[in-house]
Amino acid sequence: MQPLFSLAGKLRVCSKTAAVAGHVRLVLYVALGWWVAVLVDAVQGPGRPQVRLEAVDLPAGVYLYPLQAGESVQARKLLLLK
Repeated sequence: MQPLFSLAGKLRVCSKTAAVAGHVRLVLYVALGWWVAVLVDAVQGPGRPQVRLEAVDLPAGVYLYPLQAGESVQARKLLLLK
């Protein structure tokens, strides 16, 4: 998953191509572990789903976003600068 930033202050997270449908959960946390938002919590079909986050109201800082898809979990860091 690579975060892509546009000039409008949006975050697009693209996961690797999924071969089968399954439950996907993507949550955004601050670096201290506090929950900020649940971006995805649903069954997703195969393909490359995209999630947009309006980061206009979020303060600058370090965020974590673990992606759970079935049994696998990937966690990444996000540095938001304003």
